[in-house]
Amino acid sequence: SDFTVFLNLPISTNQQYEDKKEVVVEEFSFEKKRILLAEDNDINAEICLSVLNAKGAFVERVENGQVAVETFKKHAEHYYDLILMDIQMPEMNGYEATQAIRSLNREDSQSIPIFALSADAYVENKRYSKKMGMNGHFSKPIDFDEMEKELGQFFSRRDIDEKTYKLSIPYLGKVAVVTVVSFSCAISAYQLLTTVLSFHRDQKH
Repeated sequence: SDFTVFLNLPISTNQQYEDKKEVVVEEFSFEKKRILLAEDNDINAEICLSVLNAKGAFVERVENGQVAVETFKKHAEHYYDLILMDIQMPEMNGYEATQAIRSLNREDSQSIPIFALSADAYVENKRYSKKMGMNGHFSKPIDFDEMEKELGQFFSRRDIDEKTYKLSIPYLGKVAVVTVVSFSCAISAYQLLTTVLSFHRDQKH
């Protein structure tokens, strides 16, 4: 017989265990993806629209961060698959717009992927974009093939984090099945449950 224990635990600090789960990167496609593009430069916007539309995406372009926030708000939750956000824009820049979207009281405000578009390509610029609530940073001029690859890696990692995993632990001729919310906490779940079961077994003797 089986019994299931639902656990939501932090990653184990024991260094002898390592999360060696490999992320299988699925091929990403822009086909039928709804994208909100915030870009004030007409030439840059035209290039993005041309390439992304040719790849099958549905792209809606706005000219500044303020309009990006308003456009995101007026659509239903989960309408957009992705936001491409220029940094230097009038009215409201990309960082401010991202923080405004993240602060909205709606289900998809935290989960919508937002990626920066910027001529600044230094590591510190990319780190700052993530600090401001963005999921990544693409440098201009944009390599759209590289963008597809990085987006594939991003969505594959996110899919892994959203899945649940099970650990089967032998116990007195039975099997304890532990369901954990992500692979990264599996070791902590295993350690806790085996400790509890060991204590219970000792009490019976």
